[in-house]
Amino acid sequence: MNDEVLIAESPSQGALMPALQARIDRTVSCLRAGSTLTPFSRCAAGAGSGRDVQFLELLAAYRRSGGLATGSEIAARRPGVGLGELARIIARRELISLDWGGHRWLPVFQFEDGDVTVRESVGALVEELSVALDDWELAQWFVDPNSWLNGATPLQLVHDDFARVHDAARALRFVCKN
Repeated sequence: MNDEVLIAESPSQGALMPALQARIDRTVSCLRAGSTLTPFSRCAAGAGSGRDVQFLELLAAYRRSGGLATGSEIAARRPGVGLGELARIIARRELISLDWGGHRWLPVFQFEDGDVTVRESVGALVEELSVALDDWELAQWFVDPNSWLNGATPLQLVHDDFARVHDAARALRFVCKN
């Protein structure tokens, strides 16, 4: 069963589909059991092992779009910008980043070629979703199949069909915040 959020055809009515109710039920079950929650309500056996598996999944999912790199690697690839500027962008949550293994990891696709400027389309999506999702959930959202995108991932469509991806992000924010 997909763990993505589904809402009724008329989002303004706010009716919940069975998949969303199942997600809520799994989340409540995880909380009652005292488990560590990983993004999109997957119960993990333990905090370390769940994050490790999730990181490896994200690493594989982002591979086709440039992969994941540490903040230091990104800064080194962009001479003249430096780690300080990248740290400021990360602190303002203007891009996708997550902590794992003592490093800050960033998907490479989100940067313009040749510097650490965040692509405008990615920045708009991050701004839309950062109020509703944590860093891990945000990274996961880009690579999970999305019902609003007919099963495609936001990462697959972000550059070619930004309007649809932005609508999917708004729908998720609406569901998460209301």
